[in-house]
Amino acid sequence: MFRQEDNIVTPEDDIVIWRYMDFSNFIDIISTSELYFSSIKRLNDPFEGTYTKINKDLLNKQLRGEITKTPGLDFIDTEHHKLENIRDTFLFLRKSFAVNCWNISEHESAALWKMYCSGLDGIAIQSTVGRLKEALKTESRDIYIGKVKYINYLVDMIPFSGITTPIYYKRKSFQYENELRLSTLMPISSKIAETTNHLITKSQEGCRIKIDVNQLITKVYISPTCGKWLKKLVESVTCKYGLIKNIHQSDLNKNPIL
Repeated sequence: MFRQEDNIVTPEDDIVIWRYMDFSNFIDIISTSELYFSSIKRLNDPFEGTYTKINKDLLNKQLRGEITKTPGLDFIDTEHHKLENIRDTFLFLRKSFAVNCWNISEHESAALWKMYCSGLDGIAIQSTVGRLKEALKTESRDIYIGKVKYINYLVDMIPFSGITTPIYYKRKSFQYENELRLSTLMPISSKIAETTNHLITKSQEGCRIKIDVNQLITKVYISPTCGKWLKKLVESVTCKYGLIKNIHQSDLNKNPIL
């Protein structure tokens, strides 16, 4: 279920969110009543879940004894820790989390239709932050929900305020996504490495989270490039799986008024 964290900015319940996908992913959601969370290490951006240059400089200063107290770095024992060991810890945490991503917007996004639904079977589901929280109530695992903040990794700093904090930061190049992100700690298969005391996670692609589909989805939209056949097909399969929602054909490609 949803868990509130002080270091994560969760938008108000009435904020509208979207998720764009192809028809097969839509069927997967409504037939299984699950959302797929992808491991952070599988995402396209290599900076996902990492810290910035300022963070690295602070770590080095503390390890050299140039500063004695940095908020959030109380776990560092300057006598026994090395930067490589700390990096291993952050890498472990990065491998341990999986995410599910949404777009925050009052309206459809023409750019995201093209990016995530390039074929002829694009689907977008609309919801709100509040409905998303409610839809997760049957899931026993802790789910964090937060708005992603976009920063410059050369000049900005990510607070050392919790293990989930860097997951909710991305580079400014991705600002167009205006992302709402769900994250959770994956079930971990682990072993102790022979030469260190650090946990090494077994490679995992992601995990599935139970949801109440009818609670989650407010509306279903068909891609503006799709024909009416897809709308009829979606109406048929949603009825089959007991999802009673309005199915809308996107009007982004309709004729101009004048």
